[in-house]
Amino acid sequence: MADLYAVINILQSLEKAYIRDAELAKEYTATCSKLLVQYKAAFKQVQSDFPTIEEFMKKYRLDCSAALETIREDRPITIKDDKGNTSKCIADIVLLFITVMDKLRLEIRAMDEIHPDLRELTETMTRLSILPADFEGKQRVKNWLDTLGSMQASEELDDGQVRQLLFDLEQMVAEVSAQPIAWEKRWLPEEPILYSPTVTVTLKVTVESREGVLWAFGLYHNLQRLIRVFCFAQEATTKNGRAC
Repeated sequence: MADLYAVINILQSLEKAYIRDAELAKEYTATCSKLLVQYKAAFKQVQSDFPTIEEFMKKYRLDCSAALETIREDRPITIKDDKGNTSKCIADIVLLFITVMDKLRLEIRAMDEIHPDLRELTETMTRLSILPADFEGKQRVKNWLDTLGSMQASEELDDGQVRQLLFDLEQMVAEVSAQPIAWEKRWLPEEPILYSPTVTVTLKVTVESREGVLWAFGLYHNLQRLIRVFCFAQEATTKNGRAC
């Protein structure tokens, strides 16, 4: 039990270090892969008492959500795996691009408000298997992550940086959207478009062609964008002491 407890804690520390850019991707991938092997061996020793890892963590009050997510995925976040749903992965990437661009246009530019979205964008692009290893957009995002990582949480991007970041993001979203996809009849995932407890939209569309998928994703993301703009504006007016 002590071995399993230690492995989970080390894995949690590793994930947090990688998120803070304190661990290089190559070293992170090697260490994480090794820890996952050690986790499986250690968990087998206690599986008769704890059928699931969640039960073990609850019993010993382990607050290691990042480690648990990695264990569930059974891979480092740097290893590509879009789980066969390439179009959904592209949709997630485009949505993250739009989210960051909308924030910047609404003058939400503090380091701690932009960095998490760019970090998630990097991780999602890493999972997209059709993107080439040398895809320029990933390096651009990494450069901006480095820039933000050198700033204090309350520091803001200046006007020139905001303009350049918007330009880079607009180019990258066009490049990602242009990636070839094997199209087939599918359901657009049925999920609530949620950004605020006061706004909920559910969208379900059946499409049978490449054009249909593009149309459905366009509608889906435009709705997402409208809701996010509304909620960002609501947050901004609340901070200014005015009701939305």
